[in-house]
Amino acid sequence: MLKPKLSARFKRNYNVMKRRGCDMVLIYKIDSVNLFLHLERTGSHSDLF
Repeated sequence: MLKPKLSARFKRNYNVMKRRGCDMVLIYKIDSVNLFLHLERTGSHSDLF
């Protein structure tokens, strides 16, 4: 099993998401050799409106 490499930005966004109850969306791309995963914070309802 592959182990993900977590960036400092991801860790920061993940902690904010847990505190605020924000939603995240997983975006992925597969080429012939690699799998790229990207988590993007979408924000909470109050952030959007």
